[in-house]
Amino acid sequence: MVLVCAFAIWASIVDARTRLLPNAILAAMALSALAVEGVRLAGVAWLAWFPWVAALDARLAPPWACLLLAVGLGALFAGFEMWRRGRGAEPGLGFGDVKLMACWTLALGVLGVWAFALGLGTGALFAKARHERTFALGPWVSGWCVALAIVAALPWG
Repeated sequence: MVLVCAFAIWASIVDARTRLLPNAILAAMALSALAVEGVRLAGVAWLAWFPWVAALDARLAPPWACLLLAVGLGALFAGFEMWRRGRGAEPGLGFGDVKLMACWTLALGVLGVWAFALGLGTGALFAKARHERTFALGPWVSGWCVALAIVAALPWG
């Protein structure tokens, strides 16, 4: 999970500076998320070495469900954006943002979807307050993903 977060931070920094999420960084993040799911599939014995990841794992959907959700939502969002652009609409959600959401959803399941929605909402509010027409979504989504993962891994009893 540390590698997923590291690649997300790197991608978010690039996104904040250039408004682009590089494919190479997102591919590395996706491979790291797949590795996390592989460790989860291998069993709890591996996770015992990483208590934070074990606590998070206990609250996440099974790896196959995370994979299906990531692929399904990624295809849905990408298809919707292609449909919008095909009808002459101004680009809204970037395809890098879709790939980032899919990476986080692969790693965190439904938490990634919630973080995407929260990041979209808070980023839009801050952009509106600053009178900006666009904003970099990557830092907002990644920030919410990390925050929700930490909250989910806390020992609630």
